[in-house]
Amino acid sequence: MWNYEVYGLRLQSDTRIDGLTLSTDPGTPHLLLHTSPFSSALNMLFGTSAPADDDNVAIAPAQGGFAVGYRDGTRFFIEAGGSLIRASWPSSSTPEDMATYLLGPLLALVLRIRGVLCLHASAVVIESHAVVLAAPHGGGKSTTAARFSDRGLPVMSDDVVPIRWKEYVPVADAGYPRLRLWDETVQTLYGNADALPRFTPTWSKRYLDLQSGQRQFAGKEQPIGAIFILGERRPGVPSVERLRGHDAAMRLIANTSMGLHLDAAARVGELEGIARLTDRVPVFLAQATDDLERIDEFCDLIIAAACSAL
Repeated sequence: MWNYEVYGLRLQSDTRIDGLTLSTDPGTPHLLLHTSPFSSALNMLFGTSAPADDDNVAIAPAQGGFAVGYRDGTRFFIEAGGSLIRASWPSSSTPEDMATYLLGPLLALVLRIRGVLCLHASAVVIESHAVVLAAPHGGGKSTTAARFSDRGLPVMSDDVVPIRWKEYVPVADAGYPRLRLWDETVQTLYGNADALPRFTPTWSKRYLDLQSGQRQFAGKEQPIGAIFILGERRPGVPSVERLRGHDAAMRLIANTSMGLHLDAAARVGELEGIARLTDRVPVFLAQATDDLERIDEFCDLIIAAACSAL
C-alpha cells in the first residue's frame, strides 16, 4: 500500500501514483483507492456511466455513490460518503493514464461529496498567503502559476483548490507538486515543447516538476489572501480590477469544481460558502493579454493587487 497527501486528504492506494507526496501521518486514511485493471466485473458495474458520442466523460449517480466513465474505457466508482474509490482501466491504458483523471475531476468530486468547497483553480503563495487563480479549462491558470514558479514563488496546487475554514479563516489545501501544461505553452515559456516530460505517452499534456531545481512546492495549507478570476485573454495591456458583492460571488460560482453533480442541499451549502468567502477574501478580475510575452507584466499586476489586499 502507498500512503499520500493530496488536497488535504490522506489517500491510501494499492497502486503507486507518480508525482504525489508520500504521507508521514500515521492517522487513518480519509480515502482508499482500490484498483482492478482490465476487470470485466468492474466494467459491468461502471457501464451505467458510458459517455455519449460527443462527450469524453459521463458522471451518474449509482448505488448511492457516483459512477464515472471515460471514453477510453477508464471507469471509477465513488462510494457514498466519498471514502472509497474503485478504479478500472482497459489494456490500452496504464495506471498513469488513470491517475490523470484521478488527480483532477475525480478527487474534486470526492471533496465535494465530503462537503469541501473546491475551485477550478491553481494557487501560489505570496507573502505567506494562498493566492488563488481561478479559470475555466484553457483559461491560463496553469500557465500563470508556471510563470510564478519560474520567478521563485511557491506553487500550492493546480486544477483543484479545496477551501476549508479554520475558525474564521479560509485556508487552501495543497495539491501535488506538478503543473499541467499544453505543448504550445511549454514551447512559449521554455523554448521547446520537449523541454518538459509528458504525463503519459498517450496524453498530450506535459508537467512541470515543482520540486526540481530552484522551484518550490508549498505542501501545506495556507490562509487565502486573495482570489483572482482570470478573464478571457484579449488584445492590449493586462489589467486587474476588484470585484465586489454579487458580481464576485457569481464569478466564483462559475469557477467551482464539480458543483453540477451536487444535490439540492449541497448546492445551497455551496452558495452559502461562496457568500461567506467573498465577505472574507478580496476577489479580483484579472484580464491577461493574448500576447504571452507580456505574462510577466500580468504577474506583476497580480502580485501588486494581492499585496495591497493583505
